[in-house]
Amino acid sequence: MKKIMALIVLLLVSCGLAGCFQVDQVVTLLPDGSGTFEETFLISRKIGESMVALSGGMGEQSGTEGNDATKSKEQSFFKDDEIKKRGESLGSDVRFVKMERIATKQFEGYKAVYSFRDINKLHIEQSNPAMSKQIDQGSESVSKGIQFVFTPGKTAELVVKQPKKDAVAGEQTAEAASQSKKAGPEELAMMRQMFDGMRVSTTLVIKGKVIKSNATHRIDSTITLAEIDFDKILDKPELLEKMASVQSGDQTAAMEMIKTFPGMKFDMNDELRISFK
Repeated sequence: MKKIMALIVLLLVSCGLAGCFQVDQVVTLLPDGSGTFEETFLISRKIGESMVALSGGMGEQSGTEGNDATKSKEQSFFKDDEIKKRGESLGSDVRFVKMERIATKQFEGYKAVYSFRDINKLHIEQSNPAMSKQIDQGSESVSKGIQFVFTPGKTAELVVKQPKKDAVAGEQTAEAASQSKKAGPEELAMMRQMFDGMRVSTTLVIKGKVIKSNATHRIDSTITLAEIDFDKILDKPELLEKMASVQSGDQTAAMEMIKTFPGMKFDMNDELRISFK
């Protein structure tokens, strides 16, 4: 149980997350190098309300019943000005375009759209500033973010520089692998409850025809840079156990497992290259 829980927590920390979240990021690129960054960020209502209370309140707490929209406005973990300023952390060329609040029985959050004129100035961190200052991760982020190098032309060229994991992540994985036992049905049920509905994804959409690409996961002009679906992962506890047993530093074995691991997709290139027009 400790092994699997430690491995899952490691995955959460590597994404800048902890608790029950849904984060979907979509970069849409035009042939001239401009485009948009769309981010949908949802947090469990229970966790959001707890964090609001612990932080002294980022909005007024409401003890009365009301509709979802009213409750979201009063209790929202995300503040309007922080969402709008999110663009500043994405690059000097990035501008806020619009946003909408999202509220369901289980989650609350937002969908925001930002524009950029030059993707070379876009830098995507895998943690959201609105979250990172609220969550004590206990160590520095293991990601340095995603960077883009775009060259215009009759056939445009894009290089996506992928973040590399810190050596600390490998040490933590080894420690997790050396300490635990296989989870039983009751423990897995508890884990399912903790991570129910949790999903993280980063997608690149090319507005044009892709001529050539070394992308690991591509459907036409849509490329998956990263995707973690915890519902699917927890359906395969035996694979989690096997992955946790991979020795620290054996990146080849780990990457081979990830290629076929349900609920996990990562582009395997240090530099993803795309030619399109």
